[in-house]
Amino acid sequence: MAEVSRRDIRASAVSKTILEQSSMDLTNLRIGKQRIVSKKKKMSKLKKTILEDREFREGDSKESESAPSRLNADAPAFMPAEWLRTGTEEDRAALETQLVPAMRAPLPAGPVAALAGGPAGPAPSPDCDPTEDPSDGSEEIEPLSISEKSQKPKEAVAKPADLEVRHYVHQELSDDLDEKVKFVLSELVRFQDRAKEQNPMKYAKLKRYCVGLREARRAITRSKCKGLIVAPNLETSSAEGGLDDTVEDVIELAREHEVPVVFALSRNRIGKAMGKNIRLSIVALHSVDGVHQQFKEIVKTAEELRRRWVLRQMAHATSEFAEQVQKRTEEKAARDAARREEKERLAEEKAAEELRRREASKEAKAARAEAKARKVAEQKEQAERRREEKEALAKEREDSFAFAWRHVLHLSCA
Repeated sequence: MAEVSRRDIRASAVSKTILEQSSMDLTNLRIGKQRIVSKKKKMSKLKKTILEDREFREGDSKESESAPSRLNADAPAFMPAEWLRTGTEEDRAALETQLVPAMRAPLPAGPVAALAGGPAGPAPSPDCDPTEDPSDGSEEIEPLSISEKSQKPKEAVAKPADLEVRHYVHQELSDDLDEKVKFVLSELVRFQDRAKEQNPMKYAKLKRYCVGLREARRAITRSKCKGLIVAPNLETSSAEGGLDDTVEDVIELAREHEVPVVFALSRNRIGKAMGKNIRLSIVALHSVDGVHQQFKEIVKTAEELRRRWVLRQMAHATSEFAEQVQKRTEEKAARDAARREEKERLAEEKAAEELRRREASKEAKAARAEAKARKVAEQKEQAERRREEKEALAKEREDSFAFAWRHVLHLSCA
């Protein structure tokens, strides 16, 4: 029983409050092969860039909020086009007679972008109509019931126009497409959880999807990605090598590998569709078995929405939009050129370092060869000197022996 209870203990069963309140160092403790306290993940370069850009933008927003506003609360929402036209004095007098009654009752302030066709600004209050004049008190305001008040904010939130659509979205958004993508994601999550429960050993090989920019890029490069779901409201990060550049590179890589890219839902809604309480920006689909027909419908709908977006952009293209696109293209080309120059510079430095290393190795090899030759020459000199010493010693012995022999002969003759 003790062994069974010990096996039943898992690291996930340890209470988080106990770990926080404990004064012991639990970083190296394990239950089996699993750590009780997981290691802190190292922050990636992209995450650091996003956080730095976010801090920079928060600082700018605080400075702009602290600056006093010079506009009146009743200022008009935009400059009428008639004020900017040039004409004769009669035309100006006629315009003045037309504009004086309108100027007596100034228009309420409103978002410029919403009137110019740009990104949608903050939604107006559901209790008032912005087209009505607040100074007109002839009509009585009808009180709203509790049910109407609770329903109207929900309807405002459900509007797709409230979603901030980024520049990389080359497709129109649709509620029908959102519902289809939501269904496919929920089904893939269910299939993957079921595969994990049935066979945990083969779970890694039977993954239906992966999340994150790095995993999506890896899946596309390895030709394992069947489709890409991207949220259209990613965070703005215009820094070099930041989130905007990374997302654009991933989308271009997907189109090079002929992987369909679908822009649907939002970061919050993608996370909820996958049963997670976090924001998810991008999902790469590894397998669509079981929802193949629904996925084909999603791709077909996305292609139709993309075609409509292209036609709308062609119809509403202006010189200002073309200049912005050209400016963004030039900036991207300049960033790409700077990256290429940096890569070339690093390659040149690496080649120069490799050449210096080779030259240093050659010099060291030549020095070793020279030292070896010098040592061999010294050994030869020592051997020659020893041979000469031996010859001199042998000659000296012969001379002494001859001298002794002659002395003996001389004594014998005497």
